Amino acid sequence: MRLASSTYTILAAAAATILFAGGSLAQDEKPIEADPAIVALVPEEFRGKELPAAIGDAPRPMYYRDDTGQLLGVNKEFADAVGAKMGVTFAYDAVPFSPVIPGLQSGRYVAAFFGFEASAEREEIIDIVAYYNSGVQLVMPTALDRDIGPEFTDLCGENIGGLVGANGMKLVEEISADVCAAGGLEPITISAFPDSSSLQLAALGGRVDSAVLFKIAAAYLANTDPRWKLTGPKLSDAISGHAVAKDSGLRDAFLAAITALVEDGTYQRIAAKHQAGMETFKPVLNPFSQKK
Repeated sequence: MRLASSTYTILAAAAATILFAGGSLAQDEKPIEADPAIVALVPEEFRGKELPAAIGDAPRPMYYRDDTGQLLGVNKEFADAVGAKMGVTFAYDAVPFSPVIPGLQSGRYVAAFFGFEASAEREEIIDIVAYYNSGVQLVMPTALDRDIGPEFTDLCGENIGGLVGANGMKLVEEISADVCAAGGLEPITISAFPDSSSLQLAALGGRVDSAVLFKIAAAYLANTDPRWKLTGPKLSDAISGHAVAKDSGLRDAFLAAITALVEDGTYQRIAAKHQAGMETFKPVLNPFSQKK
């Protein structure tokens, strides 16, 4: 069971850059230009083209829509920057997380700008460029006048919602089986939702008592919306990034573009602009495969 552990931050320890929510960087934003060396890594049939990519549209601060319906957020703005650096543009398909990996495998998408937690299992079927520390955390409506305790056993008997196909959902299921049921305690009641919006509405409406979210989104929600609070134990640490299809031929260009944008501070400026607390490190391709 993949629980909270320092294992997932070892790669980041030497070169971490921390951005606190609400921070800002006093540097003028400049248009991102194509890097000829990175463009040369893009397969010829893709150069200068519009490429199909999957992206989310919730939760903040990674994705959200303005009053006109325009998609904004950290991942959308960074995806645009990655495309510009590679000399391509992305045609975005805003979808829930569950169809994304199958879409990369089938060729529907060549890239996906979700927060993919790196794992050996995932790296067998997609290529992940990891570059920031992540994990999952529980949030609870402040209208509930209680909290969940700091131990995994405190989750037993709770009513928790999660996202279909997300690692947070799998982790809660593992805790229910390996901690609660195995210890003779009441199992966790677990409900699955297709997207973050429906998950949050379910919690606010009383269908579930808490929701397991990507740690960055959970912290942002608790810090910016008085209807929410963090609760429960520290669930997991992980390292995350974005993904390309195994057979796309784009992984070297994708790695080079993300590395350039992290090293020159572009990613940090985007994260600060959207009030996202992020801890970045030198990007690495398929970090679990690198350990072999």
